Amino acid sequence: MGLSKLAKGWRKGALKGNAEDQYRLARCYDENTEGVKRDLVAAAAWYSKAAEQRHTGAQVQLGILYANGEGVAQNRELAVSLYRKAADARHSVAQGLLGNCYAAGGEGVEQNDALAVAWWVKAARGREVHVHNITSRRLERADGFSA
Repeated sequence: MGLSKLAKGWRKGALKGNAEDQYRLARCYDENTEGVKRDLVAAAAWYSKAAEQRHTGAQVQLGILYANGEGVAQNRELAVSLYRKAADARHSVAQGLLGNCYAAGGEGVEQNDALAVAWWVKAARGREVHVHNITSRRLERADGFSA
């Protein structure tokens, strides 16, 4: 079948350095959509390019990959750093995930209930009402760092 028309357009824009297109192409690799075969290494690479340009969605998704060691070597400290960058830019999903990290504690953050609640409140007040409505296959694994 090959790449969809959308994926071809996103790839073209991604190669030109467009952060939104890099993010959308990464999502295709991540989720096996638009005729793009699932490849978490490629997804991480494209998320990284978009995250370097301060794309908050890419920062969150790349953080989840690092937290879970999918397509990249597991690095929970880097995951927290990526969540924090996006959370500081008012990305409500990142705020919720950062709250989860503080609630659980572990690599990258000390357990701190007060900070967890503070981030969850920010997330709840955020523009995106669906704070934890990230892809269902990731929801459980992204929910803090409990082993």
